[in-house]
Amino acid sequence: MPIKINLIKAKSLGYERDMVTFSVKYGSLPNFYASAIIDTGCPFCIISESTIQKTRIPYKDKPVHHKQVWLGGILFELRELDECELFFRDHEKKIITFKHKLYVGV
Repeated sequence: MPIKINLIKAKSLGYERDMVTFSVKYGSLPNFYASAIIDTGCPFCIISESTIQKTRIPYKDKPVHHKQVWLGGILFELRELDECELFFRDHEKKIITFKHKLYVGV
Protein backbone atom coordinates (compact mmCIF):
# COMPACT_ATOMS: atom_id res chain seq x y z
CA MET A 1 0.00 0.00 0.00
CA PRO A 2 1.47 3.38 -0.97
CA ILE A 3 2.20 6.00 1.65
CA LYS A 4 0.73 9.46 1.00
CA ILE A 5 2.72 12.23 2.66
CA ASN A 6 1.66 15.86 2.29
CA LEU A 7 4.10 18.04 0.37
CA ILE A 8 4.50 21.80 0.60
CA LYS A 9 5.58 24.36 -1.99
CA ALA A 10 8.51 26.43 -0.75
CA LYS A 11 11.39 28.43 -2.15
CA SER A 12 14.78 26.75 -1.78
CA LEU A 13 18.06 27.31 -3.63
CA GLY A 14 16.43 30.08 -5.67
CA TYR A 15 13.38 28.20 -6.98
CA GLU A 16 9.96 27.11 -5.80
CA ARG A 17 10.13 23.39 -5.12
CA ASP A 18 8.12 20.50 -3.71
CA MET A 19 9.30 19.93 -0.14
CA VAL A 20 8.44 17.82 2.87
CA THR A 21 8.79 18.44 6.60
CA PHE A 22 9.67 15.69 9.02
CA SER A 23 11.23 14.93 12.38
CA VAL A 24 14.58 13.16 12.81
CA LYS A 25 15.80 11.02 15.70
CA TYR A 26 19.59 10.71 15.88
CA GLY A 27 20.96 8.41 18.57
CA SER A 28 19.95 9.44 22.07
CA LEU A 29 19.59 13.15 21.19
CA PRO A 30 16.15 14.81 21.10
CA ASN A 31 14.25 14.82 17.81
CA PHE A 32 14.69 17.82 15.52
CA TYR A 33 12.59 19.11 12.64
CA ALA A 34 13.85 19.39 9.10
CA SER A 35 12.56 20.25 5.64
CA ALA A 36 13.84 18.63 2.49
CA ILE A 37 13.51 19.13 -1.26
CA ILE A 38 11.82 16.24 -3.01
CA ASP A 39 14.20 15.07 -5.73
CA THR A 40 13.26 11.63 -6.99
CA GLY A 41 16.48 11.41 -9.02
CA CYS A 42 18.82 11.84 -6.04
CA PRO A 43 19.97 8.59 -4.42
CA PHE A 44 20.72 10.29 -1.08
CA CYS A 45 18.62 11.74 1.74
CA ILE A 46 20.38 15.01 2.56
CA ILE A 47 19.82 17.48 5.41
CA SER A 48 21.16 21.00 5.02
CA GLU A 49 24.11 22.17 7.06
CA SER A 50 22.06 25.10 8.40
CA THR A 51 19.49 22.65 9.83
CA ILE A 52 22.07 20.37 11.44
CA GLN A 53 23.92 23.34 12.99
CA LYS A 54 20.85 23.96 15.18
CA THR A 55 21.35 20.56 16.82
CA ARG A 56 24.10 19.08 18.99
CA ILE A 57 25.05 16.50 16.36
CA PRO A 58 28.82 16.57 15.72
CA TYR A 59 28.67 16.30 11.93
CA LYS A 60 32.05 17.88 11.07
CA ASP A 61 33.97 14.81 12.26
CA LYS A 62 31.76 12.38 10.29
CA PRO A 63 33.23 10.58 7.26
CA VAL A 64 32.92 12.24 3.87
CA HIS A 65 31.08 10.23 1.23
CA HIS A 66 33.21 9.53 -1.85
CA LYS A 67 30.67 11.25 -4.16
CA GLN A 68 29.70 14.91 -4.22
CA VAL A 69 26.20 15.98 -5.28
CA TRP A 70 25.05 18.87 -7.48
CA LEU A 71 21.84 20.44 -6.21
CA GLY A 72 20.48 23.73 -7.48
CA GLY A 73 23.79 24.53 -9.15
CA ILE A 74 25.73 24.02 -5.91
CA LEU A 75 28.23 21.22 -5.31
CA PHE A 76 27.73 19.62 -1.89
CA GLU A 77 30.13 17.45 0.07
CA LEU A 78 28.20 14.73 1.89
CA ARG A 79 28.90 13.87 5.54
CA GLU A 80 27.44 10.53 6.66
CA LEU A 81 25.17 10.70 9.72
CA ASP A 82 24.51 6.97 9.84
CA GLU A 83 21.01 5.54 10.11
CA CYS A 84 18.42 7.84 11.67
CA GLU A 85 14.74 7.40 12.40
CA LEU A 86 12.48 9.65 10.30
CA PHE A 87 8.93 10.63 11.32
CA PHE A 88 6.37 11.89 8.79
CA ARG A 89 2.65 12.64 9.00
CA ASP A 90 0.59 11.11 6.24
CA HIS A 91 -2.47 12.68 4.61
CA GLU A 92 -4.63 11.25 7.43
CA LYS A 93 -2.35 12.83 10.12
CA LYS A 94 -1.03 9.42 11.22
CA ILE A 95 2.68 9.21 12.07
CA ILE A 96 4.78 7.12 9.71
CA THR A 97 8.28 6.19 10.80
CA PHE A 98 11.18 4.39 9.18
CA LYS A 99 14.95 4.21 9.44
CA HIS A 100 17.14 5.63 6.70
CA LYS A 101 20.76 6.68 6.22
CA LEU A 102 21.08 10.47 6.26
CA TYR A 103 23.78 12.81 5.00
CA VAL A 104 24.60 16.45 5.72
CA GLY A 105 25.17 18.58 2.63
CA VAL A 106 28.18 20.81 3.37
